[in-house]
This record gives sequence, structure tokens and C-alpha cells, in this order.
Amino acid sequence: MESWVKDCRYILMPARHPQPGFEKEYAMAYETWKRAWRKFREESGIAGPLFSDGFILPDEMGVLFYQSRCVGFSSFTYGNLQDGTMPDVSWFGSWDKNSYKELHSLSTNAIICSQFTVNPDFAGKDQIVRWKDIVSLYTLIRFSHSQMGVMAGSLNLTRGMQNASGEDAGAIVLNKEHRFHYGSKELPAQLVAYTKENIQAMLERKNLTGLSHDLWKQLVHISQYPVEDNIIEFKKVA
Repeated sequence: MESWVKDCRYILMPARHPQPGFEKEYAMAYETWKRAWRKFREESGIAGPLFSDGFILPDEMGVLFYQSRCVGFSSFTYGNLQDGTMPDVSWFGSWDKNSYKELHSLSTNAIICSQFTVNPDFAGKDQIVRWKDIVSLYTLIRFSHSQMGVMAGSLNLTRGMQNASGEDAGAIVLNKEHRFHYGSKELPAQLVAYTKENIQAMLERKNLTGLSHDLWKQLVHISQYPVEDNIIEFKKVA
């Protein structure tokens, strides 16, 4: 196990309110979210207030802590693409029909991954590890241990998210030239989907199965959404 992994803790928690005993961690995640997204808005020239909807509306957050400091997180929304409320969420409002149809063909039991956030203090090249990649890896592992069949994402190209979470990370690219509106700006993105088989292949190709096991041992699960064992049959690194 890498020495830094022992100082990590990954908490799966509800997004809408803190759980008893985890009020401090929830507050730290919110402060990290506000700081990172205010920075992004300032750098992108987006005016107006930052509302908390993006933080509290998903079902679950996977929050990474290192030495008791919040590194970053991503959020998960669970649902069915065939019926219920998920097909009508505004997050899919800008998706083109072909991309949504291809996502639907992979599985109707879906997770929307959103609000990918990295604490600005953990960005840059002087870190012990590239934390954006670790937050992304935790996001993929969480999906792999869920009961859902596909995970959808929209990668913000202005922040290089395709490098941490794109094809090299096991994504199926549905649309390379997507545009989405954020505030007063129209920004470039890629629409992507993840399957458990593609993530498995990526972990094996990049020799990350051992690290994935070690990272997942640092899990604290206080969410209502199940964590499944052996969804991905991890193989030994040769």
C-alpha cells in the first residue's frame, strides 16, 4: 500500500443534510465546494450568486479526505432512465437525442455523476499525488460497487476533465462536441458513459487494481445507497 493511502478517508454520505457525528465533514465538503466553484466562476467570467442547489440536490456524495482535510468529491444521483423522475431532470436537458439513446441502450438503471470538485489547495504539480485523478478513481470505484448498470457524466473541457475522467479512464464518449450553459456562459464538454466492464478493463490496463483495493479499504459508508461487494472481480496485478 502506498504510504499516503493510509491517511485517506472516503465518505459516502447523503448530500442534502449531515449525518449525526459527521457534521464537521459535511461542512468541510460544502466549504470546499463553494471555494472551488467560486474560483471557477471568477476565472470563467460568470457573474451572479452561487446557489447551493448543485451541492444539495444529488442523492449522495463521495468525499475524499486526506489527513483530515477535504480534498474533493463527486456527487451521485440514482434513478431509472425508462420511467420515474430521472428522464425529466434538467441535467439531461442539454443532451442530444443520440447521446441519450446510446446511454439508455447501455442500461436503464443509471447514476448521474456531477459536481466534480477538487479543493484548490490540492491542485497543482507540487502534490504527493495528482489528486484530481484520485477523486476520479474513487468516483469510478463507487459506481463499480453500486447496483446500477451505467454512470453518465458531462466532462468540463475548460478544466481538463477529459484527462482525468475521459476515454483513458474507461469512459465511452457519447458526444465530443457538447456545449452546456453555465450561468451566462456556453462551455465545451464531452458527454460520457461508464460501464463496469470498461472500468475493469481500464484498471487492468493501467495496473490500478491493487491501488483501487487499497483506496476502497478507506471507505466510510453512511449513505442509504448500497455498496455491493464483488461487482468488479478485481484481478491480481501481473
